[in-house]
Amino acid sequence: MALASINLFSQDEEKAFINGKIYTVNDKQPLAEAVVISGNRIIFVGSNVNAEKMFTDKTKIIDLDGKLMLPGFIDDHVHFISGGYYSFSPSKSNRRIFLFFYR
Repeated sequence: MALASINLFSQDEEKAFINGKIYTVNDKQPLAEAVVISGNRIIFVGSNVNAEKMFTDKTKIIDLDGKLMLPGFIDDHVHFISGGYYSFSPSKSNRRIFLFFYR
């Protein structure tokens, strides 16, 4: 398994992820082949053929080579012991955070 961190927040950057198995979390379209991102926005999710129509000369193309791409939540910093301690504290707000992360 490989993990990757991608900076999606550059306002002038375009990226296209193609040839993948992309899980979309959308019941009407659970899987896609390609995702195109412009700046910090996803501008296209669908087939490779239709994604190519979105490419410009500035688009960085990333070939997923059939690999699975999942949406993710990036937490930039957690201390697992203290994070676990706060998750199990009696506070209702902390309990909700725990359930959100561990459902």
